[in-house]
Amino acid sequence: MTRMRGWLWGLTLAVLAAASGGAQAAIPKDFFQVSVPVADRESTDRQAAIREALGILLVRLSGDPAIAKQGPAQAVLQRSRDFVQRYQYIEVPPAATAAPSGLRLTLLFDGQSLESAMRAAGLPVWGRERPAILAWIAVDEGGRRRLLSATDASPLRTGLEAAAQRYGLPLVLPLMDLEDQASVPLADIWGGFVDALREPSRRYQPQGLLLGRIWESGGGWTARWILDFNGEQLRW
Repeated sequence: MTRMRGWLWGLTLAVLAAASGGAQAAIPKDFFQVSVPVADRESTDRQAAIREALGILLVRLSGDPAIAKQGPAQAVLQRSRDFVQRYQYIEVPPAATAAPSGLRLTLLFDGQSLESAMRAAGLPVWGRERPAILAWIAVDEGGRRRLLSATDASPLRTGLEAAAQRYGLPLVLPLMDLEDQASVPLADIWGGFVDALREPSRRYQPQGLLLGRIWESGGGWTARWILDFNGEQLRW
């Protein structure tokens, strides 16, 4: 599942960053805040965590999953402490959130200073406003098919939302209430019929649609995706 999340959002980022110039968009909550696990509250561990958190934020700001490998990005990462506005240690109990339990360091970075430093270093900066993506996802678990909803308690939902938050993308899952159930057949999503989903998607006012077809295979997961955005489609 971790691998699936990585390539899902890695592929969509490039398309969305290139196409979202004129789209109405939303600003994700806590855009410049990052939480990372730490072993203790010692200064040495904290410094490593700050650099790790800034690396995550650079990906979010640039839309480039591999940005930390670039030389100019390394220079920004070396100044990681300069961009921290405040931090807080939080003990996360088991199953409290999508995040693993244990001690975590939550950091708020100075977005304006960081974006300025990135531009000065010649690094790409994707705007803070991101297109809201409505995800219609059909899941087959052991031969039983269902649609993923905003209230689904499965690790699949929490995993997708965590990946979207990591990359700063507003991800919307349908309510799957009576209105959705009456207007969105599972077969349309499973078959990848994008056009059939445009009208029932209007109630959510998304800027793009993501269709997913996921099934268990060989002890893991296999998926097929369609991203429909700004009149273009990406399939993988």
